[in-house]
Parts: sequence; structure tokens; C-alpha cells
Amino acid sequence: MISEEALPTVNVDVGESRKNAGSGKEDLARQEASKIPESDKWTFWQACALNTLNMFGTGPFITCAILLQTVTPAGPQALYGYFASGVLVFFDSFVWGELSSIWPYTGGSYAYLSEMYGRDTWGSLAAFMYLWQLLISGPLEVAGGFVAAASYLRYFAPMSDLGAQFAACGLSIFCFLGMYTGVRESARMTYFLWVLTMLAVLYVYVAGFSNLDASNFKSPSGWQKSLDWKTFGMLMRVGIFDFTGYYDACHIGD
Repeated sequence: MISEEALPTVNVDVGESRKNAGSGKEDLARQEASKIPESDKWTFWQACALNTLNMFGTGPFITCAILLQTVTPAGPQALYGYFASGVLVFFDSFVWGELSSIWPYTGGSYAYLSEMYGRDTWGSLAAFMYLWQLLISGPLEVAGGFVAAASYLRYFAPMSDLGAQFAACGLSIFCFLGMYTGVRESARMTYFLWVLTMLAVLYVYVAGFSNLDASNFKSPSGWQKSLDWKTFGMLMRVGIFDFTGYYDACHIGD
């Protein structure tokens, strides 16, 4: 019989072992990412096109009227909240850029939450909760974009409510089928839609400035009282909804 005193003592640092395991997973993920051919990866301009398409989609064209009507009395003072939301997402984009440079993995928020809070601890729960709410918010966000696009089409092609619903359904099917194309094909489609988006934005600029009326920028009397904290938050909510998409390229980090 060997006494317990004769057995060698081994000190195991649990924290260090988990850290080494985590670094091993990071190395494995980087090795998997390095196996992807460069031709199958999105370029810088394709990533810019992806972000731009999600930022300047149907949101700004549809929500401008809602933005101005949020304040009472209605007026251009609502743009203060819109400007504040733009400043907020501008600084938030640096946070996303830092996270994506540290963990350049596909998954976006799922990967960041897992790494920041620990894959074997709270990170798994945080990542799971993110995916769980995404199952609800994701389809609503996508459906909202298609409904808004169909509503905007009615300015160019008058149609009934049923026709607008079919148009939204057709757009969703088109995008769904587009997801099954290869990386190069989806990149070409992104460039094409990017050009259409920029043309639409340019058209709005030209039409707006050619019919500019400076009196529209004059706020009504007593407008300061209309910008309380609750109203200002509602204005920023609309602005952030319109700017959402500036981080989409981070979801395809590999």
C-alpha cells in the first residue's frame, strides 16, 4: 500500500487551464478561417456595400414623416434627436470595429459574448439569450424592411393593400433565394443593389435641394418644451432604427 503522503502533489490552476483552453479554441477558429480561399471572402468595398445597404434601406424614406410627427408641435426640431442617434452609432461603430479585430469570427454578437464572458461560464448563457431573442427580433426586422419597401413602391406603382402584401412577399422570396448563391454571386448582387441605393439617395438629394424652402427649417414657437427626455428618446429610437446595419459586416468576420 502506498500512503497518501508518498503520492506526488499536483497543483492545478483551473483559471489558467480554462484560459489555455480558450486560447486553443481561438487558434482553432483562426486556422479554420485561414483555410477559406481569399477569392471566397468579401473585400473591403463589398463589406462597405453590405453595411450601406442595411443603413440606407427603406428606413429613412419611410420614417422621416414619423420622426417629424413625434414632437408636438411638429417641426424640424425633431432632427436634434436624429443627429444625436447618429453621433451615438458613430462611436458605437468603433466598439464593433475593435471587437471584430480581436475576434474576427463569423457570428458577430454571438462570438463576442461568448469570448468576453467566457465560453464555459456566463458567455454561453449570454450567447444563447442573444440567439433566442434574435429568433423573435430577426424576422420582425426583416419583415419590417419588406413591408416598408412595398409601401414605398406604391408611390411609383399604385397598388392595393393586397398587391403591396404580395410585393413584400415576393421581395422576401427573392432575398431568400439570393442567400443560396455563392459568395461571388452575392457580392455582385450587393454591388448592384448598392448602386441602386446610392442613386436613390442622390435622387432624394437633388429633388430636395432643388425645391429647398428655408422656411421649413424654422421651428415653431415653444419648440423647446417639445423636446423632453421621453420624446428625445423616441426620436433617437427612430434614428437608431434607420442607422442599424453599420455593424453587419462584423457578422461575417471569417
